Amino acid sequence: MSAPQNHNPAAVGPEIERLAHSLDVTVVPEPLIGSRSGAHVHRVVRRNGTPAVLKITLAADGEDRAAAERECAFYRDVAPMVSLLTPTLLDSHRDAISIAMLLTAHHRLLPAVHWARGVWLTLAADLAALHDIPFPSGSQWRRNVDPSAGIDRSAARSYWSGVATAELLVSIIDDPAALLAETDRQERAVSVMVTATPRTCWSTAAR
Repeated sequence: MSAPQNHNPAAVGPEIERLAHSLDVTVVPEPLIGSRSGAHVHRVVRRNGTPAVLKITLAADGEDRAAAERECAFYRDVAPMVSLLTPTLLDSHRDAISIAMLLTAHHRLLPAVHWARGVWLTLAADLAALHDIPFPSGSQWRRNVDPSAGIDRSAARSYWSGVATAELLVSIIDDPAALLAETDRQERAVSVMVTATPRTCWSTAAR
């Protein structure tokens, strides 16, 4: 979660209008909330009257630019190959200072505080399926990340404060490196156990 880049507020409006014009859409004066990437996300209407979502990243370089490139590549190259409901990339535009993605609009979701247990389980299953897909080729997908870099902890706490289990996320927000270290330790322990006693594991699983 990176902090939004600083842009001249007077210049942002014209840039959004310019990119909307390049993708032949009209911006709807209705803000979309929830984005923590620093991108500008807007409801738009296409020439044929259908609604869509316009996501714009104003960045010439740096991690925000790289993240927007990866996201665009995901919707273009990876999403069509996975059996998950994701927005469809309708069109895109990139230039020296910006990347814009025109995505299909989906129905509104209930706020997470109102989700039933089944919705959370479906989300967990979808995330597991997403992370189980073959790793795409190309260097843009592989990077070393400092888990504490760029995290706005105050924004993170505010973002998750409405979730009923928010207290469970405090340790992740406050010390993400410790969480990753513990996860890595547990994965190594499970790997050692399975390698050392494969028959016992299979026998136990079969009972």
